Amino acid sequence: MNKLAYRLIAYVAIALAVGAGVFFGAKTLANWGISSIVDTPAAQEQRLARAADSLQDYIDEHDVSRSDKAALDDWVTRERYVMLQVYGGDRILYDSTMDENLASLDIPGGDSMQWQKTFDVRFSDGEGEAMFYEYYAMGDELAATAASGALATAAFALVLVLLVFRKTRSIGTLNDEVHILEGGDLDYPISVQGDDELGELARSIDDMRKAVLARQTDEDAARRRDYELIASMSHDLRSPLTSLIGYLDILAMGRCTSEQDEKRYLESSRQKAYRVKEISDELFERFLSHDADSSTRLLEECDCRSLIGARIEEGFFELRSIGMEVQVSGMECLEGLSVQADPRAIARAFDNLFGNIRNHGVARGAVRIACSRAEDGACGMRAATITLVNSVRGGESSTHEGAGLGLRVATCIFAHAGWRLSVSQADRTFEARIDFDARERV
Repeated sequence: MNKLAYRLIAYVAIALAVGAGVFFGAKTLANWGISSIVDTPAAQEQRLARAADSLQDYIDEHDVSRSDKAALDDWVTRERYVMLQVYGGDRILYDSTMDENLASLDIPGGDSMQWQKTFDVRFSDGEGEAMFYEYYAMGDELAATAASGALATAAFALVLVLLVFRKTRSIGTLNDEVHILEGGDLDYPISVQGDDELGELARSIDDMRKAVLARQTDEDAARRRDYELIASMSHDLRSPLTSLIGYLDILAMGRCTSEQDEKRYLESSRQKAYRVKEISDELFERFLSHDADSSTRLLEECDCRSLIGARIEEGFFELRSIGMEVQVSGMECLEGLSVQADPRAIARAFDNLFGNIRNHGVARGAVRIACSRAEDGACGMRAATITLVNSVRGGESSTHEGAGLGLRVATCIFAHAGWRLSVSQADRTFEARIDFDARERV
């Protein structure tokens, strides 16, 4: 037998106990009222007097004689809760408890007339004395018992209905909550009430809701990562492609002033083409591995001058090719320092920074790139800073939604390497600051 069946049996037992308590309580109270009000000596005297008057009226109306047993039996039957004995002289003439007609028998009355109260009654054939034994209280007790039983039954039914309603209400609540889940609101919790089968069912449904919600959350997160991956990679592809197109346009239009510049543009175009291939391969690998998180990249020890200097030199050449005036200072402070980084990722980050300057900077404007480092540090560590400052076009911001994607990608890449990128804009001057800790090379 399951827990729910035991609980329902317990509900019935509780309702029975309450009903029994109500029955005995009501019966006790009714008996006390009967004994205190109905069954007092004074009340008994009044009832006996009324019985005597009723008998006399019946005798007068039906002309009853002392020996008319049938008529006297009829009166006793009408009264219900009365026994009657009739005496004539010292003989008993009638007894309602006996079937024989005592008037034809010569039976002495005995000594009951001496201690039992009698009433004088006039019959059609002479005087007689009537002795009554009343038990009206029995009728009251029967009525009290019936009323107590009715109250007990009502109490039993009420308690049982309340207990069962409490359980059915939890079923109704569960039904309503399941309908809410059917509507798609998986954040709505299921109420778990009790430890029986209904409670276990509610708990199982809530666990299923949590599992579906967790799976849905994971799927949403995966879709969001895929979207961010595609968006960031697309942005990363656009930067080298834009530079590559610019270099090829310069070569195609014959704008090179010397053979050395032509070779330089060709080499830069070649590097940008390989950069596009690397980014495309990385995008393909991440889709195959279902990994849109850049935290899986491996870091390696890199020389700061080679890593950062090459990126700044590349950006310098790119910005100069579109007519911007670029000033670079402090590159020598990167000498003798090394950092933990992913060279390809750092190249992507700098591509995004220079792409942001190219897209939002003032045409033929000035760009300042400065490197610095702190000379004090523990265990051979040095705090280094790279600052890029440029002017943006009027009405534009280098940190608005369109530019924010490249900056956000760069921030994530730098953060993975332990670097910190902070950007700010005052009026029409945009500043990007890269802080990182480098180690002195031994």
